[in-house]
Amino acid sequence: MQTGDDGTLDLEAAAQDRRDLQSVLSMVEGRRFIRRLLTEAGLYAFSPQGLDAAALAYTAGRRDFGLLIVSMVTDVDPRSFAQLTNEAAQDAITAKRKAQSGDPNG
Repeated sequence: MQTGDDGTLDLEAAAQDRRDLQSVLSMVEGRRFIRRLLTEAGLYAFSPQGLDAAALAYTAGRRDFGLLIVSMVTDVDPRSFAQLTNEAAQDAITAKRKAQSGDPNG
């Protein structure tokens, strides 16, 4: 949610953010981009033990941003996160089949 200069919630900007995200989620390309952001955020990555405190804080911050994206997505449409994961699974299956066939075009 966006806040104004005085720290109060900017309802008009928040409503525009929701409409923008709905538009992104309505397109397969937009959902694929959101999945890429979640991957970059390290949302699904393992955090190894033994990292120094700064590295752990950095990893936690990235993951928190990923969780913010998930929260925004599910706030706009509770079914959309499931759709993102289903499409990711389908893309993984397609990529595996292409790799096994030896033909990069499928």
